Amino acid sequence: MTKLLMVSSNVMDDPYPVYPLGANIVASAVKKSGIEVKFFDLMVDGIAGLDTALVEFKPDYIAISMRNVDNVNFNEPQSFVFQYKSLIEKIQQTTKAPIILGGAAYTIFPSQFLEFLGADYGIIGPGEVSLPKLLAMLEQKKLPPNPIIIGEIDNSGENGYYLARESRLTQFYLHQGGMLNISTKRGCPHQCLYCSYPQLEGTRYIFRQPEAVVDEIAFLKNKYQADFLFFTDSVFNDCNNQYLLIMEEMARRGITIPWTAYLRPAEFQREEIELMKRTGLHSVEWGTDCSSDPTLRGMKKSFCWDDVRKANNLFAEYDIPGSHFIIFGGPGETSQTVREGIKNLSELDYCVVFGGMGVRVFPGTGICELAKQTGLIRDESELFAQEIYYHSPDIDVEWLNQYLMASFKQKRNWIFPWAGVAERNRFMHNSGFRGSLWDLLLKRKS
Repeated sequence: MTKLLMVSSNVMDDPYPVYPLGANIVASAVKKSGIEVKFFDLMVDGIAGLDTALVEFKPDYIAISMRNVDNVNFNEPQSFVFQYKSLIEKIQQTTKAPIILGGAAYTIFPSQFLEFLGADYGIIGPGEVSLPKLLAMLEQKKLPPNPIIIGEIDNSGENGYYLARESRLTQFYLHQGGMLNISTKRGCPHQCLYCSYPQLEGTRYIFRQPEAVVDEIAFLKNKYQADFLFFTDSVFNDCNNQYLLIMEEMARRGITIPWTAYLRPAEFQREEIELMKRTGLHSVEWGTDCSSDPTLRGMKKSFCWDDVRKANNLFAEYDIPGSHFIIFGGPGETSQTVREGIKNLSELDYCVVFGGMGVRVFPGTGICELAKQTGLIRDESELFAQEIYYHSPDIDVEWLNQYLMASFKQKRNWIFPWAGVAERNRFMHNSGFRGSLWDLLLKRKS
């Protein structure tokens, strides 16, 4: 039988380790095609175990899932490019099996990674349809016309999600990461200036059936004793309110489990919040990104600051804490908007604020086009060799850093910079705490 070794190469645990759901879904699809698959997770198994896996399993093909290009942190930058290089060199010392790249990081820089890493093939975007097809072609001694393959999208929205879990990985991420992740849809129709989600998942939503999502939630609870879930959708609360159908199905079945998700600040009805809380909503990670109307417009966000304030404070009334990740220094930022932003953030109840500086420039995004227009880069090829961040020409970077340091240190629930967050989370999860943990900076209202 043909053998594939699926390698999840992510070792980034900031803010906490994340279950490699995408790689597991692809591995499950390959298994269904009749190929034997062994899943190797660097986060769990460690690089020392790779040689043993290669020698004992003897794969015919190796697929490497690449999650992050870097840590997207201007203050403490960390690139993973050379870690990928070391990984592939180690594999090539042991086997001549063809290496196939995929995942979010690869999709952002497909040709650059394929050349730099010396791999054989790469799949841009979703892999659960295209990887089995590629392997079948190679088994027939046929070569694809191009080593870089555009991944086919499964428009059904279903790929046997809840079957794509491995018990040993599930227990590790529940213990070390404090939660399991679950996806209800793919794609994002929003056009935020900095974001690569539309490139990775498409520009329209592809929904799973609410019943299938709730089946998976019940499966994770019953089989793995999952006690905290993260809905990993780019935006959980879609404009068509499909997400509420999931909540209604959970309520109908009497399923409750603590959960969190990325929510877009919008107009929420009280009965919607009550429904979410009844199913276990524990906390919200708001897709805020900016802290003033000029910078929200500059980032092409589809809401205003008043929407943020109203949504955050309404959820706070229900004892549901929120977190806001704010990028200072982006398009439209001035010293005046920074001061305005700090004032605006002070109006938010019952929340944690994480501050960052500069907008990471990735190819294919609006911020990339702006970087070209302003002369920050000549073309996209520069973005692979170094981490480039856009800062508004109307702001002094050193002043911004000092102002944020002074402003954030006054509040226990405001974090800037992020140093030490991963270490604290690791200690708390090992001590039995669950979830994202930032809510522990707040005093629960009930």
